[in-house]
Amino acid sequence: MKKLLFTLICILICTALVLSSCSGSKTKTTDGAAENDASAGNAVDTLDEQEEETPVFEYNFSSNGAVLTAYNGDLEEVVLEENPVRIKKEKQTNTVTEEVTNDDGTTSTVTREVEETVEVPVEYTLVGIDAGVFMGNEKVTKIVIPDTVKEIGLACFQGCTALEEVVLPEGLEKIADRTFYGCDSLRSVNIPDSVKSIGMFAFGDYFNVTPFYASLTDGVVGDGVLLKHTSGSTARYDGVKSVAYYAFTDTGAKTVYFSDELKDVSELAFYRSDVTAMLPAGSSMVNIVRRAGATVATYDASGEASEISEEETETAEEADAEAEGAAEEE
Repeated sequence: MKKLLFTLICILICTALVLSSCSGSKTKTTDGAAENDASAGNAVDTLDEQEEETPVFEYNFSSNGAVLTAYNGDLEEVVLEENPVRIKKEKQTNTVTEEVTNDDGTTSTVTREVEETVEVPVEYTLVGIDAGVFMGNEKVTKIVIPDTVKEIGLACFQGCTALEEVVLPEGLEKIADRTFYGCDSLRSVNIPDSVKSIGMFAFGDYFNVTPFYASLTDGVVGDGVLLKHTSGSTARYDGVKSVAYYAFTDTGAKTVYFSDELKDVSELAFYRSDVTAMLPAGSSMVNIVRRAGATVATYDASGEASEISEEETETAEEADAEAEGAAEEE
């Protein structure tokens, strides 16, 4: 009897040990499955993030309009949209009608207000392009900019080696510094009549200029901007208001007449030249033209050359001082 009792006790202990071991295995398996599920979930989330595409065009939107801040595409021909669209999320309250069952089994119609978040497309006007947006792009060959754009930032197309043609917007007033610097294939650019100034090295430097600049036959562009002298040793530029950098560099010009319309001269306008710039008697541009590298003389109302008086020099110096003061205030 004692042996039988002892045998039963041993069987019960072994059974308990086996059950305990199975329970532990199930727990570990469940935990491992949960970990695998979590890993799978993270993998899906990561995949979703990777699938989010970077937009081709990026904008900064404000009450003044849209400004293009980045271009991430690989198109050969880029035509910028006049009215880019921004998707805004807005909260809207809608009235919903529902049928409900009353306690007595009858139905009735009730209305309630539901607040929802919806996506609303909003059109903006493209008014500007940031500095360097297309810089270094080696695929684009043509860019068309709508007339709504009034400002293009520094070096916007610098280093676009495949760029052959650019259509600039009517209303653009300035071609900024280094805009087309390093555009080795650029042959066609329309310079609108609204352009009043062209920045330093906009079409290249002394050692390397764009084909467009090299082939200019009429160097006066835009609103009276002398981009490049092309008129022989003697010339009159009565309608010129601004003289760009290197306008007379290595051109062979000797005597050039300007009128009272001349208001701005680049400090490199007469670099590597032997030009005598003839200004109207009493011109306030005397010292500015001198600093740009030209010899300066004046002419009277009859067109005869006249000496620059001390009074004219003082007038020019006063004008210079006023201009410097205005620049400091800005």
